[in-house]
Amino acid sequence: MEKAYSYRFYPTPEQESLLRRTLGCVRLVYNQALHERTQAWYERQERVGYSQTSSMLTNWKKQEDLDFLNQVSCVPLQQGLRHLQTAFTNFFAGRAKYPNFKKKHQGGSAEFTKSAFKFKNGQIYLAKCLEPLAYKCRWYGRNYIEIDRWFPSSKRCSSCGHIVEKMPLNIREWDCPNCGTHHDRDLNASKNILAAGLAVSDCGASVRPEQSKSVKATAKKQKPKL
Repeated sequence: MEKAYSYRFYPTPEQESLLRRTLGCVRLVYNQALHERTQAWYERQERVGYSQTSSMLTNWKKQEDLDFLNQVSCVPLQQGLRHLQTAFTNFFAGRAKYPNFKKKHQGGSAEFTKSAFKFKNGQIYLAKCLEPLAYKCRWYGRNYIEIDRWFPSSKRCSSCGHIVEKMPLNIREWDCPNCGTHHDRDLNASKNILAAGLAVSDCGASVRPEQSKSVKATAKKQKPKL
């Protein structure tokens, strides 16, 4: 038996803006796909299915006037096309009326599958967050630099460059055993990421630092905040 839970959350202004864009994009893709399927049937007596509308979505994202579809996750867009397919299946089976276009004043919804995000240690991790970031950088004329995913940003001391052997996720603060600098895990990682990005930008250097002798860090454990 599957269970569902309903939660109310209070997004930040930035999160609210992204949610509104997502809802708008889902509605646009749904209506555009419905238009294409309706036109294909009445003009050519041709049935268009989910796979064809999915290919249409790929082409729409390449169009200059619809490039903003790349700003949001593709998961709710694809789910919208699947819901449209279900609506047509029910219609042809005589279980429902012909699908209607979605209207803005009726609100909206966006469905994310398990592959689109995960919830761990009180935090939500969203998939494909780099794609909107790269798009925004192109939009505003900024340089986008992506460092290696295995770059030890959390385990490397931003003061002396020493790399500790292990850094479990429950360690939020630690002291460098080489120079004694006290670090906040996230702040230290952000400094290392910035330095690595600047190194690539200035001279094309690698973001993989030379390995130094690793020892365990003296760490302060904190409970994750929900």
